[in-house]
Amino acid sequence: MPSSNSLSDNAFVLHSRPYRDSSMLVDMFTEHHGRFRVVAKGVRSKKSSKKGLLQPFQPLLIQWVGQRDLVTLREVEPTAAPFQLNDKYQLIVYYMNELLLRLLHPLEAVNVLFQQYHALLAALATVDFDLALLRYFERDLLKILGYGLQLKTVEHEQPIQPDAWYQYDLQQGPQYIERPTASSLQGESLLALANNRLETPLHLRDAKRLLQAALKTVLGDKPLKSREFLRKSRTPHKSLF
Repeated sequence: MPSSNSLSDNAFVLHSRPYRDSSMLVDMFTEHHGRFRVVAKGVRSKKSSKKGLLQPFQPLLIQWVGQRDLVTLREVEPTAAPFQLNDKYQLIVYYMNELLLRLLHPLEAVNVLFQQYHALLAALATVDFDLALLRYFERDLLKILGYGLQLKTVEHEQPIQPDAWYQYDLQQGPQYIERPTASSLQGESLLALANNRLETPLHLRDAKRLLQAALKTVLGDKPLKSREFLRKSRTPHKSLF
């Protein structure tokens, strides 16, 4: 597929919108080039074979040409069948896509995060999706952005104790407290998040509260559209993100 003066990479579509008469602007997330926007010329015409491929949940190999701010899609082909997700899990993907669009710098190579995203899509296509995988994705995205969480030690490198309680300060990390409060986190939950061992409802609740607070500091005051949609919907799955 690659030709001279072009680049190619594995990719997923994060977002797309119409552009001019028959084209589209498509935000791509790629394995080795991060996220960037391409102009997909003529894909909305009846004769185009590309439009049906430029959809979320579809693993792609794309080829493009152009400079940083003006990139044109040349070729696109599927590398596997699209992931089949129910409505609840599609919401999770739209949430992840929105995080990537809002927070990742253009053309920042994050191939480990791409592989994690791909694995998450595969997991979401199964019957028993483990919500802990979404929490690990949020944790690792924060780390890539330079906002990694301190999850194993407190001040003076003292190890976190599983049965102790902590108040988490996003600037200074976890602070030991004598008695639990409504906003405190158990040490066991912090260690579980650090070690990919979120296995209990308490672990998941604590991890979600911490990660939401950390993401809010990075996202600012502008709310996520996916979270607003979930909040206003009648779905019983409001605890997803």
